[in-house]
Amino acid sequence: MKKFILCATLYLLSNPVFGSWSETDKQSYVNLMFNTAMEYRTYDNILTIEESIKTIHCIGDFYENNYTYNQFIDMFYNGPQDKVVEFEQINYVCIEKTRFMRQQNFKKI
Repeated sequence: MKKFILCATLYLLSNPVFGSWSETDKQSYVNLMFNTAMEYRTYDNILTIEESIKTIHCIGDFYENNYTYNQFIDMFYNGPQDKVVEFEQINYVCIEKTRFMRQQNFKKI
């Protein structure tokens, strides 16, 4: 089941649908997510700061492709449980993607 969710999420990440965020929206998103991750130490034990930023951008790609910025902000602050679960799944996929990229870089050395 995890593999199915992972595959489905990766598929959704690679297929743009919405893409209507302005550059200001994108920067506001990164600032919000980075500050939140730092405040709650979300990735401290598993990712470097650079990897945390890559993960945040990966998550942002999903949301930009599937929601308007205002929808994302509403979900961020008021998200119903199904949207919290969606975020947890996207977050997991993006962390795993970042870890995979780290492993690939180590193999090149």
